[in-house]
Amino acid sequence: MRREGIFGMLQRCDKCNAPFSWTEILKSLWWNYRPIHCEKCGAEHKIKFSSRLTFVLLTILPMFFVGYFLAPLHNIMLTFGGAFFVLLTGSFIAPFLVTYREY
Repeated sequence: MRREGIFGMLQRCDKCNAPFSWTEILKSLWWNYRPIHCEKCGAEHKIKFSSRLTFVLLTILPMFFVGYFLAPLHNIMLTFGGAFFVLLTGSFIAPFLVTYREY
């Protein structure tokens, strides 16, 4: 795994160094953290527990906080819209921050 800074390049295969696509990582995150299989060498990579926490901290928790703080405005569309926007933003950033390990 090679990274350049916090928002460096995406995760690469531990075995052959082939990069994983952003879409592949995002699908893995949203489909119950399913393993990623390297297209080049077939190695299976599973998400680290710390990366699961990172994903939750970037998506679910901020969504609840936004919903909680916007709820007193009594505008359900604003509350749900803000929470959904935060959820999407965290989801789009998460593939750059999560880490997978070969198993």
